[in-house]
Amino acid sequence: MMYQGALYKKDAQYQLELIKVTFNKHNIYFSKRQAAKLVGGETRLEKLIISGKIRMDKPTAKQNGKWFCNASDLLDFIRL
Repeated sequence: MMYQGALYKKDAQYQLELIKVTFNKHNIYFSKRQAAKLVGGETRLEKLIISGKIRMDKPTAKQNGKWFCNASDLLDFIRL
């Protein structure tokens, strides 16, 4: 019985990796607001970006420019 659980866990991890690769391949991004909701708040999101764990792009240098957070990086830090 333990073996089947371990096998399922491997399948789930493999599927998560496939999703991350697909997100990366198709350049899928979340907005700052969506990403903050997924990781548990704006402060936590900013700390993850500063530490380099989540890649973020802000194409315009304007104050109210839109943030684009990499979806494949974000998957590792989602909070339920």
